[in-house]
Amino acid sequence: MVSFREAMHDPARAFGKPINVVHEDSFSYKEKKAILLEWELDAQAVLRADEENMFTDSVSMLSRVHRALMFLEEEHVKSES
Repeated sequence: MVSFREAMHDPARAFGKPINVVHEDSFSYKEKKAILLEWELDAQAVLRADEENMFTDSVSMLSRVHRALMFLEEEHVKSES
């Protein structure tokens, strides 16, 4: 099991895919959201670095992070009702 600190330091290494954060039972909603937001920042930084070449992997990762964040929000709303 990965610690929250490790997950925040390198979310991609800790989880492989953004949706894996959503399905991780050992973290709270707030922790999952923080991890995904950190991953989003990382993906945006890579995208900026790749702007000249515009690698589709960078765009794709950012899109997957955004989808995972939306899914997390939907699950959170369902659990609150």
